[in-house]
Amino acid sequence: MRALIVLLVFSLLAVPAAASPSFPAEIAAHLSAPTPPCTICHQGTPGLGTATTAFAEAMKARGLVPGDLTALDTALDALAAEHHDSNGNGVGDIDELKAGNDPNGGSVATVTPTYGCVGSVAPAPRLGAAALVAFFMAIRLRRRASLRPPAW
Repeated sequence: MRALIVLLVFSLLAVPAAASPSFPAEIAAHLSAPTPPCTICHQGTPGLGTATTAFAEAMKARGLVPGDLTALDTALDALAAEHHDSNGNGVGDIDELKAGNDPNGGSVATVTPTYGCVGSVAPAPRLGAAALVAFFMAIRLRRRASLRPPAW
């Protein structure tokens, strides 16, 4: 019983592990680059277990550990020496960071579909509420018709 109380007290006092808040500033200082957002490594709210992007996995494979600025610098230097490219766009991760881009894919140019001679952007088709109601009513009527026995 006593062990259960001790466990309960410690679990209430435990604070969830957070990301390494000094990493973005250290990346910027080490590379003479703009300060990157936490999302280059973390998916969702930064914290323990959220550093799962391709860039983060590449950094961890080169010795990165939470809170260790020396390991961060070593991993960055290793990526630079290898010209590692996490998103496969032909630009190395370190070059992407120096340009202020996301090495996971944020720097890949997206092609916007156009039409006509002036290159106007085609609007995305939208269904109005009436069209959606008609669509679902048609499905319901068809389903009902398929459930009825044939009239002989």
